[in-house]
Amino acid sequence: LVYNFNPSYRFSAGENTFKAYASYSTAYITPSLFQLYASGFGNEDLAPEENATLEAGLSWSKNQSSLVVTVFQREEDNLVQFVTIDPATFTSQYQNVEEQLTARGVEIMGQTQLFDKLNVTANYTFTERDNVPQLRRIPKHKVNASARIEAFKGAFLTARYQYNHERGDAFFDLNTFSTQNVELESYQLVDLDATYKLPTKEVTFFGGVANLLDEDFQEAVGFQTRGRTYKVGVRLGF
Repeated sequence: LVYNFNPSYRFSAGENTFKAYASYSTAYITPSLFQLYASGFGNEDLAPEENATLEAGLSWSKNQSSLVVTVFQREEDNLVQFVTIDPATFTSQYQNVEEQLTARGVEIMGQTQLFDKLNVTANYTFTERDNVPQLRRIPKHKVNASARIEAFKGAFLTARYQYNHERGDAFFDLNTFSTQNVELESYQLVDLDATYKLPTKEVTFFGGVANLLDEDFQEAVGFQTRGRTYKVGVRLGF
């Protein structure tokens, strides 16, 4: 059984509109087929992972601008971990562990329109976990921003920026038969996109450059990511 309780209250003060809100929700994650039935490692007695998330926040809007601030806390139980039962024989199995994980943080989102043609959005997220300096693959600091301008009728230019702080990750070392913790370096990405729609036909031309700065980065240990990438195309509507 999962549920979500989400009360809110909206009110106005002149041209300003405010909304206070909160939510409490639960969820679960079932074990994967590999965790249940893998030869030598599987455990058919695994229980689902469970979590509960509490959020509260305040939003403000006026004309074409808005700002949202949210604080959150998430607790996870029945975590499924790969546990070494006998170090001498390297006997291991997936098991539910008693450790409870608590993550909390704050998220700030804003957007506005300038000069009637330029739309700017940005968000920042801070996340930390009790007694653990880094969350696996989740940056402590993350920033996203974009700016979209109508250069002329039907033509739009969009620039996007993303920053991800250092993240913890881990992999299973087949040489030592143990899990090795690693730290993934921070990185930032810049993308550019352009579109143009013909005024009299359902035809749109588009092009873009992803990872404009040709950043060398990793999202997950052991997996490559693409460098600078170009795309061009046309979209037809019928």
